[in-house]
Amino acid sequence: FLLEGGDDDDDVDPGGTNDDASFDTPEKRRPQQQQHRVRDVMAARGLRAAHALSASSSILEAIRLLAHERVGSALALRGDSTVAGVFTARDLLRWLDASVLKGETPPDAALRAAVSVATTPAEKVAWCAPGDELTRVRVVMRSLGVRNVPVVCDRGTILGVLTANEIADYSLEKSSTPADLGGKA
Repeated sequence: FLLEGGDDDDDVDPGGTNDDASFDTPEKRRPQQQQHRVRDVMAARGLRAAHALSASSSILEAIRLLAHERVGSALALRGDSTVAGVFTARDLLRWLDASVLKGETPPDAALRAAVSVATTPAEKVAWCAPGDELTRVRVVMRSLGVRNVPVVCDRGTILGVLTANEIADYSLEKSSTPADLGGKA
């Protein structure tokens, strides 16, 4: 799923209609909340670097990369540097369960296998753009059960990876006062 880049034109009437201003509803009296976007998180917190490895790298090399960089995912790149997919710790566990633990592949052979055998293909990866609303990105991540989403610009360049933790931390910072967080008001 590719999340389409959002625009900055938020001309939605909070009351749900744009035709008759004579109806006074609580929704119309309430100020419209600002929609936070991926670019807001990028500006406030930065993005995690998008770690990458060759799709032909071994599972063992992928495990070493994830452990050394202390990350849960890495991009799997083809020989021409295009993204073949995303390799995650969850993908690794599923693949090991399906192959090694069910006796189909010996453990040493599994560690030598190409990372591409356990990679989520690029066509099935959720991506987002800096202009996407955080609410929408969060809903897509939750519905797909993913914790990391690559952020791409309009030219297709990967800018980094947005994590569920970064979204949660940013949202908490924006919706809380120091008193809410246990600090001085």
